Amino acid sequence: MVNFDIPDGIQTFDGNLFNNQPNQINKITSATIPNSVTVIGEEAFVGCSSLVTVTIPKSVTEIKKGAFKGCSSLAEVTIPESVTVINEETFAGCSSLVTVVILGSVTEIKKGAFVGCVSLAAAVIPGSVTVVERGTFAGCSSLVTVVIPGSVTEIKEEAFTYCESLKEVTIPSSVKVLDDSAFMNCPALQAVEYGRVADLVAPNRFPVLNGLARTATVEHPLEAGDSCVVRRTWPANEVEPDQPTKVVDATGIVSPIPLKDLGGNEYLVHGCWAADRPTADFKDLAAAQHPEALGDTPSWAVMLPNAEGAVDTLDFAAVALMLARGEVSLAEPWLLVWKDAAVDGGFKKNVLATQKKLKKSKKKTAKKTTKKSKKKTARKTARKTARKTAKKTARKTTKKTAKKTARKTAKKTARKTARKKVNKSVKYPHHRR
Repeated sequence: MVNFDIPDGIQTFDGNLFNNQPNQINKITSATIPNSVTVIGEEAFVGCSSLVTVTIPKSVTEIKKGAFKGCSSLAEVTIPESVTVINEETFAGCSSLVTVVILGSVTEIKKGAFVGCVSLAAAVIPGSVTVVERGTFAGCSSLVTVVIPGSVTEIKEEAFTYCESLKEVTIPSSVKVLDDSAFMNCPALQAVEYGRVADLVAPNRFPVLNGLARTATVEHPLEAGDSCVVRRTWPANEVEPDQPTKVVDATGIVSPIPLKDLGGNEYLVHGCWAADRPTADFKDLAAAQHPEALGDTPSWAVMLPNAEGAVDTLDFAAVALMLARGEVSLAEPWLLVWKDAAVDGGFKKNVLATQKKLKKSKKKTAKKTTKKSKKKTARKTARKTARKTAKKTARKTTKKTAKKTARKTAKKTARKTARKKVNKSVKYPHHRR
């Protein structure tokens, strides 16, 4: 193991520093940079193929072009917060580089800075960077995850090309420009995360990525002015998203849950998704608002719309997702079922009776709908037939009229021609000699 101590007192150095020991350069395994250094110059460590570790002090403000290019044994590096610029090809070809820690205020990572770092598995771009330059991580074939911060507005050509292990990437809403070749030749890339978006169109804004599944968080409108924030996925090659998969914020649902028993008594339960609700238990919340009627919580249950049975309580998160998916509504009352055995022959009988009533109602509605549909179809068919018949009749009439007109015209023309011949023979008689 050979450690190289860079002389104290110098402020900058480049590859010329090793000119006096050409036979030793490829044997250096570690390097100590003194606090006097402010700039690591161009190709400073080029040729140090055995360099494993290097300590960059806080005095360094800039790392110039190709400073560690080809340091194929360098495994990890920490860039201090004093550095504001990582120049072109700074770590190009560092094939053993697994970890890069970038602290603080780097504002520029220039093109090809990490090109060919085939062992780099993860990359975190600092929140002060606004542009991911051309080929920044090109050829990082082991890169699995990358975090692009909300400060980035542009991702340039071939920025992540040939990142063959990259499976998912997060592109924040701040990105306005993404070159078509930015993620070219990334065969493992299957999904794009867009974070919080303004509307359902935003995840389609980069056509080159629309062949992948896209996921985003978006506000979802409900009835009566309510809303919730949900997670949705746009399948590959689809412009419309699937149903919400999760509700991440339900505080926008302010309408109460309406309960109604078979006797016609109604109870509204307010604040079910309020951030400051006093309890996470639905029954306790209902009992607090209607103590006389619903205070005995074990005595009643709830049947959600279109459900086959009653439930003893409600999971607010699950109900919020059902609302977002349109499976239930707060516009109509939910059935309140009393468990008292004296009422309607017991809880089980009550539920069965209710189910029977609901089924009967559904059948009636279905019949009514079918009847309406049949009538509508019949009217539509009648109109079509009438139009078809009218067109056919019109065509026949037109043909008949045309033939009649043609015959009349022919006769008229023939008579006119005959008269002309007669007139001509009278006017110019032939004289015999």
